[in-house]
Amino acid sequence: MTTRRASKRPATKETNSHTKAVKKATVAKENERSEQGNAGVFCDATNRSCVGGSGDVPASLHVPQFLIDFFAHAKCLCRDDPCASFGKLASCRLVGLFDALSGRLCEMDERELYKPSASCSHYDSDNQLRLHYRYATDLPEMQTVIVCNIGRYCLWRDVPNSEEGWIVYVPNDDRFPKIELIGNCMEHAIVHLAGKSDMDPREFLPEPADVAAVKQQMKSACALRNKKKLGKAQLYYFQLGKAPNGAGIWVEVVNDVGYRPISEDAAKIRKTLDLICDTDDNSLRQKKMQWLMEIVTFAQIANDECDFGMGLELGHWLFLANHQLLDKVAYRVLSTAYTLLGRVEYKKVLDAQMAPGIRRRSEVDMRKENTVS
Repeated sequence: MTTRRASKRPATKETNSHTKAVKKATVAKENERSEQGNAGVFCDATNRSCVGGSGDVPASLHVPQFLIDFFAHAKCLCRDDPCASFGKLASCRLVGLFDALSGRLCEMDERELYKPSASCSHYDSDNQLRLHYRYATDLPEMQTVIVCNIGRYCLWRDVPNSEEGWIVYVPNDDRFPKIELIGNCMEHAIVHLAGKSDMDPREFLPEPADVAAVKQQMKSACALRNKKKLGKAQLYYFQLGKAPNGAGIWVEVVNDVGYRPISEDAAKIRKTLDLICDTDDNSLRQKKMQWLMEIVTFAQIANDECDFGMGLELGHWLFLANHQLLDKVAYRVLSTAYTLLGRVEYKKVLDAQMAPGIRRRSEVDMRKENTVS
């Protein structure tokens, strides 16, 4: 077996075990406190209480203000059915969080929510809200908000409940969809979809509509994502690594602690995962799995040294491969990463999505009957 270095970081990296333990506990505690403080009831807009087995709305369903503002515009276009306001664009429809804003989810009694069977405890109403319009390749950071005949658009949030969000476009690919960063507001999604549909977006945008200005905003927003400095000189959020998505991964890095890159080339990771999923040669698959488990071991070492970003990056690779052979290891790596990063709600989303028979269910609309397998 070839020996690989887990990191190329200089030897000057902080290694004091007490400092690492304090760092790990502080990050988890601060993120958990942030989740609890930001967890708003998203049905305030409709003055209703939502269904939820715990009596509370899952924290990941907190709706950012820019989605609420966009929904107000959609209601101006079509008051009777705001979610269908943009149907001329590739037959698109607003879904997910917009179903909540429209009151269509809030009005439902818990008994109306589809359950595959009474024994499916993981399919309670809270989890159905988490799973509503969640596709097999929707990472926990993603929530589908537009579906159309050429793909879907998702809200991306690095941290649960954040008011700051990004919009990504996802094509209809079963494995490794090319997740493309579009911008940071819903108008950017409309302009992007209009471009793909060869239509003029002006009739769908709030007046006065300056399409050229919106496109420039899209470019600026994507550039902003690349690097963002926060307050203190030593504290940054970077778009890091070789993550298989246009949004990248964002983790806190302080004094060189928080992230280390996967040592292998992104193309080699992709090729290896494809081989594991596609080959009929069991010996070849076993050989590639051994190679993969070496990388998983390096991620575990990185976790021990508070570089939680490596596990998040590797987990995204494994998750987006979207194959049953990799589901267990994807769950283990991502579950650990979200726990250590203090992103508790994303761990709950992952638990619900990776439960037996759920991830690749035939129907993503929780109001419709499902065939699970």
